Amino acid sequence: MKPTITQPSNPQSVDRKVLLLLRRKGAQTIESLSRLTGIGWGPVYKSVDRLSRSGQVSLAPVYPNEYRVSLSAGPLTRMIQPQPRPAGATFPQLSRADLLYA
Repeated sequence: MKPTITQPSNPQSVDRKVLLLLRRKGAQTIESLSRLTGIGWGPVYKSVDRLSRSGQVSLAPVYPNEYRVSLSAGPLTRMIQPQPRPAGATFPQLSRADLLYA
């Protein structure tokens, strides 16, 4: 029996389905994402394009004209990297108010 292909109503729902599938099953090709989500190849391709431009997924060539899509560290994750502290440096003292109203 051939899987039913459905077309979701908006691009955000396709993006959510693609990201959820990648979290659950790991890296996939665009063809397998289309098959596993039940969404047509075109909307999945556009979703992968949007997600790769925003840094949420990355693409790696597998064969000519075929790519593996995987989750990548999002732009916020890449921006928040711990900075090395010089030897002997101390942390600033924070009051309870600083913690409550930060």
